[in-house]
Amino acid sequence: MMMTLEMPETLKMRVDGQARELVFGEIPYIVAYRVTEVVEILAVMHTARKRPDE
Repeated sequence: MMMTLEMPETLKMRVDGQARELVFGEIPYIVAYRVTEVVEILAVMHTARKRPDE
């Protein structure tokens, strides 16, 4: 998690190319976020639910 806070640009890129996703291995959640001057959290989704783009 510390690497994520220090280097948010290194994580998996979402298909639209505008947001990134952080997938937690131990808990069933995905965090969608965007990096500009700050890290902006766009959504926190449970992996058992359908994603908004599906």
